[in-house]
Amino acid sequence: MGLPIAILKRECNFSVLGSGGRRSEESRWWRDLCCVSEGDLQNKNWFLSNVRRSIGDGAAASFWHEAWCDDECLKSKYPRLFSIADSKSGTVAEAGLFEDGVWKWNLRWRRLFFQWEEELGADLLRRIQPLCCFRDKKDGWRWVLETDGRFSVRSAYVFLARHYSMPHSVCYSKAWNRFIPSKVSALMWKILQGRLPTKIALQRRCIIPQSESVLCVFCHRHAESVDHLFLECEFSQRIWHGCYKWLGISCVLPTSCKDHFVQHCSMWNYKKCRKIWRLLWGTTVWSLWLLRNEIVFSNACVDYIHLLDLIQVRSWRWVSAKVGHTHYGFVQWYIDPMTCITSAMSKS
Repeated sequence: MGLPIAILKRECNFSVLGSGGRRSEESRWWRDLCCVSEGDLQNKNWFLSNVRRSIGDGAAASFWHEAWCDDECLKSKYPRLFSIADSKSGTVAEAGLFEDGVWKWNLRWRRLFFQWEEELGADLLRRIQPLCCFRDKKDGWRWVLETDGRFSVRSAYVFLARHYSMPHSVCYSKAWNRFIPSKVSALMWKILQGRLPTKIALQRRCIIPQSESVLCVFCHRHAESVDHLFLECEFSQRIWHGCYKWLGISCVLPTSCKDHFVQHCSMWNYKKCRKIWRLLWGTTVWSLWLLRNEIVFSNACVDYIHLLDLIQVRSWRWVSAKVGHTHYGFVQWYIDPMTCITSAMSKS
């Protein structure tokens, strides 16, 4: 696989494809793709810093503007010499010629060097002298993080992980453990990241038209955002209070899903039981999300008692499947879930 983003952008000018509409109308994927080589306050052109021109005949490589003989372009390395260059947009092939089949550099300047500039000119020649053009080879690109010069996702990931510390919340890692089914962990991660395809998010991405309603399917009064759907909606609040009443807990719900998850995780002090405790949070949001989709796509009805029963049944099935040798049935789980959780973890 060749070097995709920055090379296509420079060779094919594919960034103009996104200029047909407003920036906000472009997909998030396309905006991220176009920004890979542009850099920002954090990544500082990490992609372009690891790309070098591989010189062949020199016809496609810019002598001054591309990094082909060092880690940075000659324009940045020798700004004074660039200012007096005869051709600031010339290619590498135009900076020399073949004599008797041997490549020789022939740099041209608008005037003679001042005395203090002669050392700069000599240093430039020393830098490029070991390099030469080849008549039967085209210019290419080289990914410096791989010995064979070919781009790989692995090398890019290792570089970013080593050089750039990404903001990370402990609650993201808590969404993944062996007691929680992977599909539920994925949903929990999307909720905590704010990446769930709610109606507001879909309308923002122009997937649903602006004329279509984005009201919550549970209450039909407020826009369907992640925090509203799982916490702020009256129906969701009833479900959470019903679950905590079943568990013998009384609490005040925050208005943020991330804050609520952190609050939920801190309610249980017994370390061995925390993974099952987090499973209960995942079971609740999973059940709410499934009901939401059933209402949207199958015209299902909002039923508080039925959903609460489903949360209790699903959590019991998932815990029993993971522990494997529980000494309690669903009746005991329904009557005294806290004792069952403690018993399950002491036997595991």
